[in-house]
Amino acid sequence: MISNNRWKIAIAVILNLIIFIPIVQAEQPYDITSCHSGTIKVLYGDKEMTILSGEAWGIIMSNHENKVFDNCTFHLMAIIQVMGEQTT
Repeated sequence: MISNNRWKIAIAVILNLIIFIPIVQAEQPYDITSCHSGTIKVLYGDKEMTILSGEAWGIIMSNHENKVFDNCTFHLMAIIQVMGEQTT
C-alpha cells in the first residue's frame, strides 16, 4: 500500500512539472515610456559626506502589445547618502 501511494505522488509531481514548466519558461518582454518629475534637496553636505532627499511622481505607458504596465503610476521617496564615490 505504501509503494502504491509513492507512485501516485510521483505521477502527480511529474504531471505538475509537465504542466507548469512551459508557463515558468515563458518570458514576457516589456517596453515602457516613463514620464515623471520630482525634486531633490540637499539635507547635509560637507567634503566627506552628502545626504539628499528626493521625491518623484510619474506615470508609465506600455509600448508593447501586452500593455502590462499601461497607466501605472508611481510615487517615489528616497534618502540618498553619498560618501566619496559610494552612493547608497
